[in-house]
Amino acid sequence: MIINSINESADRKFFNKWLRDNYTIDAIIYSDIEVNIVFNDEPIQAIQDIIINKYNSLTIADITTFNVISIYQKRQADGIDFFQEQRAHLYIKLTTSEITMPDAFFIELKLKNVKYYVITGDWLTAQNEINSVIVEGAYTQAIHDSIKDPIDAYVTANYSI
Repeated sequence: MIINSINESADRKFFNKWLRDNYTIDAIIYSDIEVNIVFNDEPIQAIQDIIINKYNSLTIADITTFNVISIYQKRQADGIDFFQEQRAHLYIKLTTSEITMPDAFFIELKLKNVKYYVITGDWLTAQNEINSVIVEGAYTQAIHDSIKDPIDAYVTANYSI
C-alpha cells in the first residue's frame, strides 16, 4: 500500500506506533515523495482509506501528545521499578526482624499515596506527598530519607521545573 504524499506534520515514530498498534504490518518505507506500507496480506480498500486518512490528519499536536505519553510511560516504568526495590527493602527489614509485621503495615499505610503516585509515573506529585508524610513510630527518619532522597533525585534529573 502506498501513500502518495508526505505529511510534513506527521511524526514517523507516532505513525509507526499507531500502525503497529492497529494493524499487522511487515515494513514501513519512507521516501521523499511517498510512504510504502508493506502488509503480508494487502488490506481491503476501507482499511487503506482509514490508514491514509490517519496519516494525512496527523498534526504537530499529535507529536506533542505522543512525546508526553512516552515520557509518562517511562516515568511509570521507573516508578514500578523503584516501588519494587522499596518493597524488597521493607521485606528484608521484616525477615531480619529489624521491623515487625505491624511496623511493616504501618509504614505501608504511611506511604500509600506516595506509592500510588510513583507507580503511576507522577514523581513530582509523589515528591510533594512524601514531604507531607510525618516521621513517627516505625516510620523512622532513616526510612523516610531512603525513600525521599531517590524521589528528589529523580525529579531533579527528569523534570524541568
